[in-house]
Amino acid sequence: LNKKYIRIFLAIILIFNTVNFFIKPFNAEKYKATADRFIKSEPKIALEFYQKAIKFSPNNFEYRRIAGELFYDGGNILEAIKNLKKSIELNPKNPFAFTSLSNIYYELSEFNKAEYYTLKAIDIEPNYLTARYFLAKINEKQNKIESALKEYTDIISIYKFFSGASFSSGYEKTLLSIDISSVYNSLGFLQMNIGKHNDAISNYNFSIKTNPENAQAYSNLASVYYIKKNYSEALRYGKLAVFYADAQEEPHHLKNLILIYKKLGNHTEIKKLEKILETLKKQTNVKEK
Repeated sequence: LNKKYIRIFLAIILIFNTVNFFIKPFNAEKYKATADRFIKSEPKIALEFYQKAIKFSPNNFEYRRIAGELFYDGGNILEAIKNLKKSIELNPKNPFAFTSLSNIYYELSEFNKAEYYTLKAIDIEPNYLTARYFLAKINEKQNKIESALKEYTDIISIYKFFSGASFSSGYEKTLLSIDISSVYNSLGFLQMNIGKHNDAISNYNFSIKTNPENAQAYSNLASVYYIKKNYSEALRYGKLAVFYADAQEEPHHLKNLILIYKKLGNHTEIKKLEKILETLKKQTNVKEK
């Protein structure tokens, strides 16, 4: 009789372990798949499903990383940091959580912490271009101008070296994926600020070549020609900046265009642009109400 009960007890344990092994991961994956469908359109809903996935699979470092990023997007910084640090604890060799954590500290203006986590990511994956881009931005904030210039230049060199290569995994693609137009634009902006105007013009043009709709690059080109007192070129690129600007950027570029027209003494155009700005301001106020 005792042996019979022992066999029943062992069978119950076996069934429980089998369910625990198969059902929990299955449910976690199910929640993840659902979350991923909402991640761009409804990030709050996506986060809810990732939290459910974590309940079933609490030691999945990738779930923790994505949840941390979603918490940050939703404004919950403490939970974002908590989940990203947990992701790093679970997998200290994954560079993406380090970089996401670095980005949070960058936005908090805690540049030393941001630098620490970025360097950790680069130590793991030297060709992780997003991490290198963050490091360049951090260097700028720390007034390490030469380091920032070198970092931007290295990013461009690495990007060119691997350009056209085919990759077998999404991991490799993520490492080398970057908006190279923004890199050229950032390099040009830094060069402009330290007086290297011709180098800045060259890199702004590369920025536009890689993305002909980069409104900020056109605007920066207008600025550098404005500094050089070449107002006709400044006007040409200022107009292109306004043309390609999205709704959020447009008022900024219109104001820059007004400054150029003031130098040219064109009061008619200034009045036109001021009316457009006033209309945009009223539309924004209506939307906010």
